Amino acid sequence: MRDRKRERTSCLLVAILFVSAGAVSAAAEPVGTVTKVVNQAQIGSKTAVPGAPIYMDDRLRTGSDARLQITFRDNSVLTLGEKANVIVDRYVFDPEKARARSY
Repeated sequence: MRDRKRERTSCLLVAILFVSAGAVSAAAEPVGTVTKVVNQAQIGSKTAVPGAPIYMDDRLRTGSDARLQITFRDNSVLTLGEKANVIVDRYVFDPEKARARSY
């Protein structure tokens, strides 16, 4: 009886580690790319440049008379005007369905 309980506990631990590892690798993938920048724009503390990757929890900011355009993995586009401040905190993309969902 103890062996079965130990076996279930081991399986549960392996499943938790597997799910956690999947979440980490998914979080490291970019959700989009900077496609256009006009004047002063930032991703976190870095200056935004075309081609720069966008990750979950990135803060996107624009200065006066600035624009920033992001193209997400599903080809949807976000354009920020001047003095914008946005955090990318939710993005769900199912490549099997080729569409994104926001909550």
